[in-house]
Amino acid sequence: MRPNGNIVFPQIDAYHLGQFIMLYEIQTVFTGKLLCINPLDQPGVEAGKIATYALMNKKGYDQERNEIEQYKKDRGLT
Repeated sequence: MRPNGNIVFPQIDAYHLGQFIMLYEIQTVFTGKLLCINPLDQPGVEAGKIATYALMNKKGYDQERNEIEQYKKDRGLT
């Protein structure tokens, strides 16, 4: 039998949903520390922000946009 659990909400509203999300955020940090992983280091998030800025033609992200466009062209995605 696999470990499992049930979470019961007294009611579905912003307050209780916020508590639920916070529970999992704390659980993620705690588990990361137990596994000697920095759960707050998110290089993929930063890469996503850079790609988004490039695709939005934000000033200063021309090189990244060119790299994305070349990647799409090389793979027939345009």
